[in-house]
Amino acid sequence: MNAVREQIQSMLTTERRDGGFHARLLLDSNFILFPDHFRAQPIFPGICMLQAVLIAAGKARGLFDLHLSQLKNSKLLQPVRPGDEVLIDGDITGDARGELTIKARLFVADQKRAEFSLIARGAPISDVLGESSFPSPGISVSGTRSAQTGAGEPV
Repeated sequence: MNAVREQIQSMLTTERRDGGFHARLLLDSNFILFPDHFRAQPIFPGICMLQAVLIAAGKARGLFDLHLSQLKNSKLLQPVRPGDEVLIDGDITGDARGELTIKARLFVADQKRAEFSLIARGAPISDVLGESSFPSPGISVSGTRSAQTGAGEPV
């Protein structure tokens, strides 16, 4: 898992609901990309908003490491800035091929800031880790333990 994805995941909490999810993203002013994304007036990058949606949808469906298959629609309406509390409301439908259609709306203080419509795919967490819980901080995407627990040892 890369550093940007890890930091987004650490700022995100997700609650599953019928047909989708609710998530809360608390933007840390020390987010790794803020110095490079308009230093004087940092803005949370749109691709990072999309990553937050993918992480939240994956957690809601018990899937690990969702990957974008198709971005059908993307609307960035207003900037999201350091310190913002972003509420994400997402709807998810699946098909027989394992593809998920996700429609998500992102709000700050009841103002819509962005919306996305996309198709994604992922592996069940149990397929990746051999268990039914979310990965611990010592597990990397590749399925090996990180330096915290023993570099390169298979899980």
